[in-house]
Amino acid sequence: KEEIDRLENDIDEQTRILRDRHIERLGRRECDPAAGMYFVDMITNMERVADHATNVGFALLKETRA
Repeated sequence: KEEIDRLENDIDEQTRILRDRHIERLGRRECDPAAGMYFVDMITNMERVADHATNVGFALLKETRA
């Protein structure tokens, strides 16, 4: 359980870092806003995939303990 929680927290933190760096790039006009929308969508969807994987991991742990 602790390993799953740690990985989930790591992914959440990486998502925040990527989003913050993207906002900085936009502020410096180093990134095209249209491309930026795709980037934000991509990292959001990747985080959702990780959330689903976390749920699967917890379900499997629950099943093995039952």
